[in-house]
Amino acid sequence: MIDNVEALQVHYKQLENEFTALFERKNYLEGHKIPELTKRYYAVLGVFEYRNNELTLAIMQMQHLLQLAQKYVNRDGIIDFEEIEEITKKKFSEYQRNLKSQLDEIKLAQMKVRQETKVLSDDDAKELKAIYRFLIKSLHPDLTKDDSSERKEFFEQVMAAYKNGDLQLMMALKAMFEIQFPDDEEQATETKDEQDYRNEIARFEELIKQQKFEIKMMESAFPYTMKELLMDDELLTKKRAELEDKQVVLEATLAKMEKEYQDLKLWQAESQDTSWSEF
Repeated sequence: MIDNVEALQVHYKQLENEFTALFERKNYLEGHKIPELTKRYYAVLGVFEYRNNELTLAIMQMQHLLQLAQKYVNRDGIIDFEEIEEITKKKFSEYQRNLKSQLDEIKLAQMKVRQETKVLSDDDAKELKAIYRFLIKSLHPDLTKDDSSERKEFFEQVMAAYKNGDLQLMMALKAMFEIQFPDDEEQATETKDEQDYRNEIARFEELIKQQKFEIKMMESAFPYTMKELLMDDELLTKKRAELEDKQVVLEATLAKMEKEYQDLKLWQAESQDTSWSEF
């Protein structure tokens, strides 16, 4: 156990820095990497996966129609095509809604691709992160006891500037911060007693634990789990080719089933015509 104020202060600073780095990582994932991966997935692969899902749904519906029609045939009855099509439509309505949601996501991603976005050089990106980290240490609600509305508003502006990759705005915010809060550095080094440090250390350990958990959840879910694929153009091209090949097979399967269904309609129509002519 750490049992002197100086050692506690060093440990406290280490935890403060660790929390700041984790907070920066989480916001980088939320504001940059995950949106980028999501956009790339839907813009490059999403349209092909949507088409294959659409074909798969159509095949399932057609298979259901043929099964219902066959029941009529087995009973030597007249197939009520209107009824079985309505039954099938209701049965697969939830699948249809999910498919529409997928299409909406693809359209949104394609729209974002067309929008102009800020692209920073490596040096500018490093500067943006450095300023962001400096400001977060003084503005984050868990790192400061000042919870004034003015500081909260400043914090939100910093978060937005970082999310949008706006270096110029971030630099302006830093300058404004130094003017509006000139005594922050002195307040940051304000003397704490041993118990104060122990309390702060316990608080930061819980905060760090929560940040790590949230980051782990993001990195173990879509689209981050597809990061290697989505950021590799060669792998993306290969995956797209696989989806295109699958699409050809699905289209052929659906065409065969649709012909079978239309043949049933034609067979019944001809059978009824023959019956009437005999009558």
